[in-house]
Order: sequence, then C-alpha cells, then structure tokens
Amino acid sequence: MVELQQLLSQLNKPGTADRIDQVAVRIISEIIIRHIEKSEQNKNSRQLRIYSAANGLWAGKSLREVARENGFSIRSFYREWEKCFNVSPKNYVMNKRIEKAKQLLINTGLNNMEIARRCGFADTKYFYQWFQIHFSMSPQEFRKRIHNQNTMD
Repeated sequence: MVELQQLLSQLNKPGTADRIDQVAVRIISEIIIRHIEKSEQNKNSRQLRIYSAANGLWAGKSLREVARENGFSIRSFYREWEKCFNVSPKNYVMNKRIEKAKQLLINTGLNNMEIARRCGFADTKYFYQWFQIHFSMSPQEFRKRIHNQNTMD
C-alpha cells in the first residue's frame, strides 16, 4: 500500500501509470490468492467435520445429533455428506456394519446372533436381510464358502 501511495503522488511523471497498474494487479492477485486459501481451509474444515460425523454415525449416534455436534443443519449436512461419500448416511453405516460382520464371519466362530449384536443390528433377521443384499447369500453360506476356500488352499 505504501508503494501505491508513493506512485499516486508521482502521477505526473512518465511511466507512473504503468507502475500503478502493476501494483494494482499484484494487490488483486494477493486478494484472490488469500480468498482461495481461505476457501480451501473452509472446505477442508467441512470435510473433517463430515468425517467426524461419519464416525459418530458409526458409533450409533443419530443423524440429527451428529449434524448438530458438527455445526450443520440437516439440509447442509446432507449437501456436505454428498460431496464426501457416494452413499446416504444410512447406507454408509450399513456398509460399515456389513463389512464388520464379514470380518467376524471370516475370523471368528461367533454365531450369527452375536455377530448381528456386535455389528449394531437390532435383530438377526435385519442383519440377514442386509447381508443378503450385499453378498447375495446368507451369512451361513458366506462362512461355508470361506471355509471351503481355506481348506482348498
């Protein structure tokens, strides 16, 4: 700004207008750069809050609760969620639960009722339905296939 003030006081000297133009371009460029940096920081902050909300949903909190905790209205939460994930919040949680169930079926001898409970399903029937949707087979069939594959290896 000091440089600009000095140039303005010398307007009657040749070439001063060009130098003023150059200073103005630098100032405008600096403003744009700072605006972009601030926008990126806000974007990153929003993404971090959405990922925090995803963890809250996975931990069993309600959508309304995690939206409020992370400073979103329900509507803005959904808009930001869509920017980060390709599934709805409900399907995100279900996918996580099914993935955990899959790991428990592979790595433990737990029965389906216990697996459903550990993965956050209220009842075994609901667990079966979601598992069937994801893997086109029941949990028992899945475990049997994994067992057969392991014995063939």
